[in-house]
Amino acid sequence: MPHNIYLHSALVLSRKVNRRKPAHVKEANKYFAIDSGIALLISFVINLAVVSVFAYHFFDDACANTVGGPLACLSRDLEGVCDCQEIGLAGAHDALAGALGKSAKYIWGVGLLAAGQASTMTGTYAGQYVMEGFLDLKIPLWARVTFTRFVAIGPGLVVAILTENNQNLSDKFQEAINVFNSVLLSFSLLPVLHFTSSPAIMGEHVSGLPLTVTIWALAFGVLAINIYLVVLRIGGGQPWWVYFLTAFVGVVYLAFSYSLVKEDFAKGFWMVVEAMPEGWVVKRRLLEGRKAREGEGGKEGGGVGIGGAEGSPGRRLDNPLIESVRDGEGEGSGST
Repeated sequence: MPHNIYLHSALVLSRKVNRRKPAHVKEANKYFAIDSGIALLISFVINLAVVSVFAYHFFDDACANTVGGPLACLSRDLEGVCDCQEIGLAGAHDALAGALGKSAKYIWGVGLLAAGQASTMTGTYAGQYVMEGFLDLKIPLWARVTFTRFVAIGPGLVVAILTENNQNLSDKFQEAINVFNSVLLSFSLLPVLHFTSSPAIMGEHVSGLPLTVTIWALAFGVLAINIYLVVLRIGGGQPWWVYFLTAFVGVVYLAFSYSLVKEDFAKGFWMVVEAMPEGWVVKRRLLEGRKAREGEGGKEGGGVGIGGAEGSPGRRLDNPLIESVRDGEGEGSGST
């Protein structure tokens, strides 16, 4: 869930840590990583179990490749031919009961209730932190809590009421919401990776090179999977305007994603250039061109850049939120 990434960042700021002492920050980061790692591991195991159970009991090659599929094999006749049907959220309990016994559907129901409660709470808390800290909205507590909970629960209630008598439509909504949440991951994941990879923001706590390369590779893997999911979701045989609209939105999506990480692209490019052998003409010309551009930028505008040197090009880091976090004053300033 994209909002959980914001929630993790906000919860970190809620812990009492002396951010003026690097040793304390490193120790806190270690335990934060363990905390998040355990939660993500449990979530992964649960999802893996659900996918494995459904794949083992309901997958059949003929049903998966049938017209209008992929479908699930709910049962077989005496000749071994499958009864191919679609399993949605509404019919999953009956399918599990038929395959694993009557108690399976009650376990499934408890699991859905727990998942819904957890999703609602994390979405509500994330929205509350965004309104309090990122947007710095000063509104009463009761109004903030009411609004964030309505935004989190309201759309779900509307969809549930409108699709009460059409379970197939409800399942389609669920699939579309899951794909949409997956697509939105880059808008929360890429900025976090940008911040944690920036020495100007993280200082000595910046991610190391092996970790940085790994997490960026995984992030772009997630982005590629999202694009594949959208293409798979649309499928073939659609009107021309569907493909045109999808292509337009896709270009905007990729352009916005690139705007979030273009500085990291540039940094990675120059790391590759500097790693080239010394005798290469390409390396020498690229470095000379960069040096010339930096010299021109230093003449045009003074100020303190990212590196903190007078006259160096770069953006100013006059960010009160970052400074308050560094000084351990986030709670007192009213920002999360």
